[in-house]
Amino acid sequence: MAPTIAVQSGKAIIGDLDYSSSYFAGIGFVYGLQRTAPKGFQFRLEAGPAYFFDEYDQGFGILLAAKLGWVIRKQR
Repeated sequence: MAPTIAVQSGKAIIGDLDYSSSYFAGIGFVYGLQRTAPKGFQFRLEAGPAYFFDEYDQGFGILLAAKLGWVIRKQR
């Protein structure tokens, strides 16, 4: 279990998506699983309650997150 903060800008990096808000943020507590395989494959899954807000709206919801990656060089 861990505290988490997520912040996202309203401007798209790729493409021409148009968001109504200039930012989006959430703060809450998540429970999850994080593993790194011996050959470097890494994944993380998280879920938990959070408080979300932007310029126009706010409220409580469920935060879900997933991350896949590859560790290029492991430290020994």
